[in-house]
Amino acid sequence: MAKKDYTSWDKKDLIKEIETLRKRKKYGIVWEDKPEEVAELCREKLPVLEEDKAKGINAYKEKPTNLIIEGDNYHSLSVLNYTHAGKIDVIYVDPPQHWCKRLEVQ
Repeated sequence: MAKKDYTSWDKKDLIKEIETLRKRKKYGIVWEDKPEEVAELCREKLPVLEEDKAKGINAYKEKPTNLIIEGDNYHSLSVLNYTHAGKIDVIYVDPPQHWCKRLEVQ
């Protein structure tokens, strides 16, 4: 697709182009207007994290412990919001499989 040169367009044409672009399908993460079931469940029951010492990684006793949390992202982040607020430097969230669309070459 060739890039459009908007420098010579007048205001009316630019506004029409913006309106057309706003109507196009959005790609990427697009939040729906309805609450997810997992969010509703968290309002009723607070998730609890359980430590599995067999999976612990503690290579350097003098350095802070790193955690790997296996589970639903929403549950994990909800719990961390209460237990570790202001104490976390980085969080890497791996998106659930149903968020990722697979492209198959035929």
